[in-house]
Amino acid sequence: MVVAVWIMMLEAVHGTSDSGVLTASHFVRYVCFSVRIISKRRLREFWSDHPDAKEPLEAWYRVAKYAVWRNLAEARAVYPHADSVKGYTVFNIRGNTYRLIVKIEYALQIIFIRSLLTHNEYDRGVWK
Repeated sequence: MVVAVWIMMLEAVHGTSDSGVLTASHFVRYVCFSVRIISKRRLREFWSDHPDAKEPLEAWYRVAKYAVWRNLAEARAVYPHADSVKGYTVFNIRGNTYRLIVKIEYALQIIFIRSLLTHNEYDRGVWK
C-alpha cells in the first residue's frame, strides 16, 4: 500500500518514463535519494516578509529536494545562473530580485541554507 501511494505521488510530480511506465530508477532516485535541506523554516520566514518570493522559493525547494547534484556543474544544468562564492552556491530567485545562499554537501546530499537576501543586501555584502 505504501509503495502504491509513493508511485502515485511520483507520477503526479515527476511523470513517467517515455514508455509511460514508472521505472525502478524513478523510485530509487526520488524516494531513496532525496536531499535533506536545512532548513525550510528559513525559506518560510523569508517569504513571510517577502510574499512575492514564496512561489519561486517553493519551486526551488521542490527541485532541490529531489536533485542528485554531484557538483556545481550539475546544479547549473538546472539553474544556469548559480554561482560559487567563497564555498557557497548562490541562486538567483525571482528573476534576480533575491539571492539564496546555500552550502551544498554533494557527497552527503545535504543543502544548508545560509542566507536569503534581497539583491541590494547581497551587493552590500550583508551575508559575508
